[in-house]
Amino acid sequence: TQRFNGSEINNTTDKVYAITVDKSSNVYLAGNTTGTNLLAIIIISYSSDGELNWQDVWTNPSTSNMDFPTNILCTDNNYVLVSGTSTNGSQTGEDIVTIAVHSNNGNVKWANTFNGTANGTDVACAMSLSESENEVYVSGYSAHNSQNNVLDIITLKYKLANGVLLDSTRFNNTGISKESPVGMAVDSNGN
Repeated sequence: TQRFNGSEINNTTDKVYAITVDKSSNVYLAGNTTGTNLLAIIIISYSSDGELNWQDVWTNPSTSNMDFPTNILCTDNNYVLVSGTSTNGSQTGEDIVTIAVHSNNGNVKWANTFNGTANGTDVACAMSLSESENEVYVSGYSAHNSQNNVLDIITLKYKLANGVLLDSTRFNNTGISKESPVGMAVDSNGN
C-alpha cells in the first residue's frame, strides 16, 4: 500500500480521480493536490512493485486557480494522457485541459487548454485514443451561450505527437438545454 502526501506543496488534501495501468503493470494516478491559493493536477507513476517511479504537478501557467483531472490513459508509445478542467477565474471560466507526459519520467510533452466560443463552462468528461494511437480524443460539455444555461457536447481531436488541435465538433440537440457525454470510444475509422 502506498500513501501520497503532497507535503512539498502545502501538506493538505490530496485526492485521486482516475487510475490506469500499462502493459508492464506500472500504475498511473491523476488527482489533485492543494497548495496555497491553488488546486493543482498531480500525475503519479508507481512500478508494479508499488515503488514510486515519478510524480509531476501541473498547474495552468496562465491561471492561478483550480485544475481538476477527470481521465487518465496510457499509450503503447510511452505517453500518459490526462484530461480535465482548468478554472481560469473570470477570464474564460472553466476550460478543458489535456496533458501528455512521458511515461518513463513524467516530463510534460505538451499541455493544451480549450476555451469554447462562449468563454464559459468547458469540462472534459471522457477520453479515448485512435486505433493507431496517433490522435487523442477528448469529449465533454461546453457552454453554448454566455449565461452557461445551455451546454453542448464538444469533442476535441489532438495529434498525439505534438498536441495540435486537429478538430473540434460541437453537438447541440435542440430542446435539451444541458447535454453531457458519459463515455466515448473511437472505431478503426477514427469515428
